[in-house]
Amino acid sequence: MLRLLIPIFIILWSCSEKTTDHNEQAKDTQVAIDISQLDGNWKLTTVNDTLFDIHQVYDLEDNKQPTLMIDTKNNKIGGYTGCNGFGGEASYEQNKIKINGPMEMTEQACGGDWEERYLQMLHHIDSCKVETQLLIIVSADQRMTFKKVEE
Repeated sequence: MLRLLIPIFIILWSCSEKTTDHNEQAKDTQVAIDISQLDGNWKLTTVNDTLFDIHQVYDLEDNKQPTLMIDTKNNKIGGYTGCNGFGGEASYEQNKIKINGPMEMTEQACGGDWEERYLQMLHHIDSCKVETQLLIIVSADQRMTFKKVEE
């Protein structure tokens, strides 16, 4: 009987630990932020905790890392996908960024699906937070980290 109880206890204990970790992550991204911390230019550094290098996505001459430009005072958002520039209107409150309507974009042919995935993540932001020059955006099951670009 004891042989059966020990594995069951281990399984239940390990499941409860995982639940606690997810709850802690959810609480962490739900902390209200001062939206003015979002203002500025941000460069994408990681996607899902993996370093992101645009050169592995596009074989274009002189391509640069994707960026995000945020202007909370004028309700604007824009940036660069690694291939095309984009811009539009957004609203900002506590730990939310919401893109309002379609964005204008340049129209260079890029190939692949990175650009579409990047824009989809931005259109479906669940939460965001700022930590010491880093902007962390959570979108569905994706997580992007941006580093503040000093001007």
